Amino acid sequence: MLNLFLILLILILSVRNYDIISSSIIQVLEIFVYILVPSLFFMIIVSKLLKSNKLIITSMNHLGKILKPIFNFENESEAYILLFSLISGNPTSQILINSAYKSNEISCAEANRLSKYLCFSSPVYLYKTTMMLNPIALAPIMLTTYIIPLSFLALSSSNEKKNNTSQIKQANENLSDIISDSANSLFKICSFVFFFTALFNMLSHELNLSSKSSFFLSNFLDLTVSINHPYHFNIIINMALYIFFNTFLGLSIHLQIKSQAPHLKYKSFFINRLILSIISSIFVVLAYKLPFIFPLTIILVALIKIIKRSRIKSTST
Repeated sequence: MLNLFLILLILILSVRNYDIISSSIIQVLEIFVYILVPSLFFMIIVSKLLKSNKLIITSMNHLGKILKPIFNFENESEAYILLFSLISGNPTSQILINSAYKSNEISCAEANRLSKYLCFSSPVYLYKTTMMLNPIALAPIMLTTYIIPLSFLALSSSNEKKNNTSQIKQANENLSDIISDSANSLFKICSFVFFFTALFNMLSHELNLSSKSSFFLSNFLDLTVSINHPYHFNIIINMALYIFFNTFLGLSIHLQIKSQAPHLKYKSFFINRLILSIISSIFVVLAYKLPFIFPLTIILVALIKIIKRSRIKSTST
């Protein structure tokens, strides 16, 4: 309903800003063809089709047994969500989380925990935009993008009673239903992208924004819009700002996630993304200067988990 309201609002505004809306439509069509269809539409279909493959399900259940104690999963089925979060990014991960919650594979608290930390831009998007920023920044940015949220995921837990379901359920959806659901998700997301693209273009035109102001506003509204509005500081500031905005995600992606995840407690999600953004921006600068911080972080997280587990055992005996 919200996406229809946004489109209607833009259509009303287009009466006065016809040229801006026209250019926005062209921009969104490019985003639709080159970003949304390959990284979203097809990945949603693939993620659902693979859940009907017995070999994939068996493999994921074995992987889930390994990952369950590492990330405090309620059950093995969450390994599948984690894998596609890393491969595809948003909002495929949120669609899978919501599907697991609706089928009673995970609790509401666990769904919210996963939604907070399994929010990534797609690897393809990260690679392309980081190379545009500076190829030297590729390794620190890619590693920081995944290590910080996954470290917090490993150190957190839902504190809910575990579900009886312990493994991934084999899905039996037919292809036409999968394509229909995927197209519906694509339409919702495209409407958000269109709204924020048009909103940015109108604000930029009315306020006559400088290139620096355009950079900050576009990143705050929609990451896909920000691709066309880079601004170059020095390498350190660029990396810190890049990782900050890519971790925060932007208002457009926040609304996309909310539309795909009715269970989401948005206030907690917003605060969490803001904290992760600040930590990640500091971490990536340290990592650029001190590369050994990556293995050190993994070791530190492992030690904290070992200490926490030993305390739990000692209190229970």
